[in-house]
Amino acid sequence: MTALARHGVFKGTKVGVFAGQVTDQHELGVVLRALKELHVDVVESAVDSAPTGDQSATNQDEATIAQRFQASGVDEVVAVGTGSLQWSSGLQAEQSTYDPPWVATNAGTLNTAVIASSITPRYLKNLVTASPVLDNYQTWHQPADQRCSRIVRAAYPNDKITPPTEPITGSDQSFYAIQDASDNLASSPPSPRMPARI
Repeated sequence: MTALARHGVFKGTKVGVFAGQVTDQHELGVVLRALKELHVDVVESAVDSAPTGDQSATNQDEATIAQRFQASGVDEVVAVGTGSLQWSSGLQAEQSTYDPPWVATNAGTLNTAVIASSITPRYLKNLVTASPVLDNYQTWHQPADQRCSRIVRAAYPNDKITPPTEPITGSDQSFYAIQDASDNLASSPPSPRMPARI
């Protein structure tokens, strides 16, 4: 939240905080405290309390929450936990015209839907998210991964290694072996049987 605030994401906005499930309430509390410390104007918060797996009830709850947010003047939504996916999917299910800028606190939850194209771009265009972990495309272009790739290619020139695209599409994920090797070897001390240069 602090990094997003520094980039002006919450400047001059009325914020609504949305949690996708009752199990997200702890994270909701953490986000609400962080926003309060940052002096962000939070005017509404809500939890989708529909039973897990009941998509119809979930969509109905989210439509009601969106109407409440709109009536309260919310012009920026922070979607917490599973809400990071449910906010956009709920708006899409209702074909909502209320589509304020929003922040997803869980980029990983949303990533699968974006890759699968199950959320239309209309409900993603106002999205901001952050992740403490680089995605596969960014990781592949780090110097350590590139060094590891050169070593593997030199040792096994006939093996097919396809670099990741952004976003990852298709089933060819041959780059994972190199990324995993690079990450694991970089985070542990070299053993006598492993080359230290990787």
